[in-house]
Amino acid sequence: MSSTKGKTEARMSFWDMIYTYFGGLGKRLLRIYYNLPYEIRRNALHIHPEVYASLTVFILIISVLITVILSLLFFTIGYLIIIPFITLIPFITFLIMINLPALIGSSRASGLEGEIPYTASYLNIMVMSGLSPYKAFEKIVDAS
Repeated sequence: MSSTKGKTEARMSFWDMIYTYFGGLGKRLLRIYYNLPYEIRRNALHIHPEVYASLTVFILIISVLITVILSLLFFTIGYLIIIPFITLIPFITFLIMINLPALIGSSRASGLEGEIPYTASYLNIMVMSGLSPYKAFEKIVDAS
């Protein structure tokens, strides 16, 4: 029994690992950006807000490490003019991750707005050809 328990504990999923190591920082991030859980729920993202905030912190730390490595590389090569632009990478990464749930939601909304006129006209044609509105709507739902 103990060998099975050891194997289960050894295999953490990616999300569990992110939340385990960066959960505290993620909770602090949620205190600052208190609107983030609302955006995640409103746009039907299937991730817990604390896990998403932990992922944001993890990606931010990785981008800072990459920025430091690239800055040191360009400093040793002598391309000092590139270093200020490279230092913007963590800030841009952070802004993208914080605004990503809202961006996903606006993308879904614009996609839906683009298809509603075609769906309505298709529904209208089916109803005018003799189908009941309920049956026509069922056919549209089954087709999608």
